Amino acid sequence: MTRDCTTVTPGSKSTFPYDIWLNIAHFIPPLVLEDLFSVNRVLFHLAMQQRYGQISFAYLSKKMLRLLVRLKDPAVAIRIRILHIHPHFVNEDFNFDPPPAPPTSSLRKPSPQIKNLDDLISTMGEVLSSLPNLTEYRIAWVGLQSASAPFLCTPFGSSPLTKLTPEITLENLQTLLKSQPSFFGILRELYLLLRTDHALDVAGYDMILSRTLAPMINGLSLQMLSLRLWEPINMSPFFSALYPQPNLHTLVLGIPLPAPHLGNPDSVGAFLNVHIQALRSLSLHVTHLSSPIPIVDESLCQ
Repeated sequence: MTRDCTTVTPGSKSTFPYDIWLNIAHFIPPLVLEDLFSVNRVLFHLAMQQRYGQISFAYLSKKMLRLLVRLKDPAVAIRIRILHIHPHFVNEDFNFDPPPAPPTSSLRKPSPQIKNLDDLISTMGEVLSSLPNLTEYRIAWVGLQSASAPFLCTPFGSSPLTKLTPEITLENLQTLLKSQPSFFGILRELYLLLRTDHALDVAGYDMILSRTLAPMINGLSLQMLSLRLWEPINMSPFFSALYPQPNLHTLVLGIPLPAPHLGNPDSVGAFLNVHIQALRSLSLHVTHLSSPIPIVDESLCQ
């Protein structure tokens, strides 16, 4: 069943089925489509989705501040499906004039202005707690262990996330996952890209892998798991601590060419043997990375 959509042009009485407008939109360049708010209801919704369906916060700028203020409007926040965050902006100098508040009716209080870094962090937390349709979350968090970025964990408890893609150090992963791990329950796809800040010893990294990352995954019902490394890391404690994932049908492993690769092959092999019957897709990629990082035990290279 199709829906009619009447254009809002004054004096126009022509109507087109909803599906026809969707087909027309396929031929409109994305940058043009996002400006067609006033044509009709269908293109209004498509333009809003094009403009706000996928957003990114990476660099501190006036554009970023304006976007944050705009997203405090619930009618805009509901459009967001995919969110990228690179939190290095919390270390940048805040030397901008506050962005103007968006127009509001006389019945609504104007939004507080973002005047400094504290306002930015507070507003970021408020915005990220009000994204009811956010399903995909991508985080790039390397270094910045001492930086204040509490908002990074906010979507875990407020949005129906089904796909998580963290490019992250093990040190920061521990901070990210220890917040409220019970909120990860509806994740179906996990794409891990791991590295380290070289701040811990072997035992410290083993602890994160076996007692933080593995338990988090054990509480999920994953359908897709991708694990890639920026550097050789002994992942044996991680694989040894994993429970079977009965719904896992796609597995991607990036295996570093330098030793210790992924660690003890027995633990990786045991994990594969448990899931091999249920897997519909298995990808093993050899990656040529740098030489083993300092925290790796020499015994693992034997």
